[in-house]
Amino acid sequence: MVSPDQIKHRVLLIFMSSTDLAQMRHLASGLSEVGDFEFFTCALAQGRQVFSPGISGNALPQERPPHLPDHSERKPEESALKGWLGKRLYGSIKTVFRSHAHYEPLASFRLLRRVFLDFLYWRQYRLEAERFLAEHQIDSVITCNDTTLQYLPTLKAAELRNLPVILARSANIYFHERSDGYRNSVKHGMRARMPEMHVDQADCFARGVVNWIIRRFAPTHIDSTIWGRLVAYDTASILSLAMAGIRAPHFWHLGMPWTKYIVVSGDDEIKALKSYGIPDNKILPIGCVPFETVNAALKNRDSLRAGICGNLGLDQNKPLILFTIPAGWEHRMWTHEQQFSYLCTTFTLLAQFDANVVIALHPLSVRQDYQELATQFSLAFLDGQLIDSIAIADIFLGADNSSVLRWAMAIGIPTMNFQHNPHSVRIDLPEDYPNIVDPIEFTKWLAYQIARSPIKTDELLAQRQRPMNLISTGKFYKNLADALLP
Repeated sequence: MVSPDQIKHRVLLIFMSSTDLAQMRHLASGLSEVGDFEFFTCALAQGRQVFSPGISGNALPQERPPHLPDHSERKPEESALKGWLGKRLYGSIKTVFRSHAHYEPLASFRLLRRVFLDFLYWRQYRLEAERFLAEHQIDSVITCNDTTLQYLPTLKAAELRNLPVILARSANIYFHERSDGYRNSVKHGMRARMPEMHVDQADCFARGVVNWIIRRFAPTHIDSTIWGRLVAYDTASILSLAMAGIRAPHFWHLGMPWTKYIVVSGDDEIKALKSYGIPDNKILPIGCVPFETVNAALKNRDSLRAGICGNLGLDQNKPLILFTIPAGWEHRMWTHEQQFSYLCTTFTLLAQFDANVVIALHPLSVRQDYQELATQFSLAFLDGQLIDSIAIADIFLGADNSSVLRWAMAIGIPTMNFQHNPHSVRIDLPEDYPNIVDPIEFTKWLAYQIARSPIKTDELLAQRQRPMNLISTGKFYKNLADALLP
């Protein structure tokens, strides 16, 4: 038993979404069972950074991506203004202000003002993080991400204090085929849809100057693609970060200078990191939080399944298909029509079978966007976190190489990626990764799996061989503790 006087190893956990937080809770619990740790959290959102002792109760609310429709009710003051002005006059005023927003010199002023305010924001948050790390004598940092902007002030602060940073992703690490003009094409395709990511284009004079600064002094941030020369984040953000003392050689892939180890859970992730030039001494092949969690849930699968089916009003004697809704539309990879047309096709195929279909939403997704589809095809929404309930499935389906497919594969659930790839992006998946693009082939595969369902829990528990050498040994927390403790 550990003496109460013994100094604990203090770990700061950094996260954004509720999905990240769910995994961090499991991580803290697992580490506490194998070592003497004390935990602190840094919860992030757009424009917010909240430090807390212990594990946060909830993740901070995330803003809905600006290109998506807003389902919230109009603000009372806006409704009153609209009523007073009249619908047509109100719309005309909004149109005038919107159309003049890009005119010089207003557009340049707005951009320069943003660069300055962002510089103050990033600098303030970096200094705040430095103070917190010092005051609470943090020993190490575990983060879900090491390239997304909101994480950078705290990660830079950790680097300045010589604290080890371990990257334990909540999503898996993808490998996308690299070829001339097509490098890491999914990320590039997402950025190509946004004009501000094109470093050779400018919507105002100030943007042209900022773009020139990045081209001249930070060329490693620029990648040449079939869509033109792109940056991972717009040049104004890159400049304001650098002004705040937060510099990085690039933002295109994981493995920033402040990261000591990157946790991986299979050969596919190792292959991805090596393709990015990550050295072996940064790669920590020990498994992952989801694999530990879903394996633990598998042992209680029967009672878990009965409880969830009861809550959702499902017949637990029928095969249960769990489908993870893609977030291509939310991520700007696909249009609304592309995503929802694909979903209609998929659910029409699933409707041929006498099975329960439960859908799990991505953290960026909003239930209201998918309610009409759910009603039309008699779909049930999964409540709670997928990581805690994925074991109930007899069949697990995805559409866009989602991380959660690996979770199902790790516990032996029949799994299929019914590929949706409207832009014909070349994605290099391992041979062991189940992937189908043809609806007829998909239907045949599904019919075979339905005939074997419901799957017995004992059958899943007996399986040990996993594709891609997925690491699920039950020793993840012990191995992570060994990496953290001196």
